[in-house]
Amino acid sequence: MTQHPLTGCCWPQVHAEALPEGPKNPYGNGFIGVETPLTSEAKAARVADGSKGTYWKVNNPTSRHPSTGSGLADLMYVPNACCPNAC
Repeated sequence: MTQHPLTGCCWPQVHAEALPEGPKNPYGNGFIGVETPLTSEAKAARVADGSKGTYWKVNNPTSRHPSTGSGLADLMYVPNACCPNAC
């Protein structure tokens, strides 16, 4: 994933994808978050798709949670991004 040269931050886009039905998803209502690395501004240009629960993470590899030691990230959502037929 491409990182900012000064801060080391990176900004992946995350969207939800349905899991296939099967033994681990017997009711067909399981979803996972799929990260797409945004490697340049040109490749990051897109329309927010509220039907896929799209959001962006701002990861900062130099910051750690004081209790857990895990990496920190801010989430950016587009307000009122919804499916055109649902609004």
